[in-house]
Amino acid sequence: MASYADRSRQRPRSKLEAPRNMRAAQQANQQGVPLVVSFVGDSPWQSPVIYCDGGVRYDWSWIPEMVKHTVIVTRPAIDIRHAAAAILGLTDTLLIGYPILVDVESKEVACVIESMHGFLLWQVRRGTELWQQYFEPAQK
Repeated sequence: MASYADRSRQRPRSKLEAPRNMRAAQQANQQGVPLVVSFVGDSPWQSPVIYCDGGVRYDWSWIPEMVKHTVIVTRPAIDIRHAAAAILGLTDTLLIGYPILVDVESKEVACVIESMHGFLLWQVRRGTELWQQYFEPAQK
């Protein structure tokens, strides 16, 4: 019979499905670029994209092994609560920073942070370098 410690080390397989286009997570990891987790379909950014549907619970357990940084793309009225909480909970924010939330409709950017009351959004001011990264193309 296995000891309690042995049983507690075994991670049960999730019964949830992974988001669509998981090869993008591998590409992001290999290229060292952020992974875009899109709830709105294709995005205008060059980073690899995985696709999710609002309100659906996905298996995010692969985040620590596969992703250096995550950008969640959404618009109002799409339920991303489970994804944002799961991604934040699995991200090493001290090493790679907070996940970024981009609202493509209202052109808002926020960092997803954790507090004693759950996750919160830390709004990025318009015009700052981080905001410009998503809404103002670099001038060549």
